[in-house]
Amino acid sequence: SDIRDLVPNFDDLTPARQEALADMSYQMGKPRLSKFKNTLGAIKRGDYVVAAREVLKSDYAKQTPARARRIAKAIARG
Repeated sequence: SDIRDLVPNFDDLTPARQEALADMSYQMGKPRLSKFKNTLGAIKRGDYVVAAREVLKSDYAKQTPARARRIAKAIARG
């Protein structure tokens, strides 16, 4: 199944944001990514600063801090 199931506006995102979400999906799998309700909700609203902050608050960020910081920066800055 496709990441667009989680992020209906995926095609409208900047390439950097698309790549960040694809990286997260690849690393943890779509089922775990689907649990990032606050992050995904913020992305759907276009609130990328909140989305990035939510990534950094996650267990994912505790487990892979450098990668999570890179992902959060890509989401925030686009």
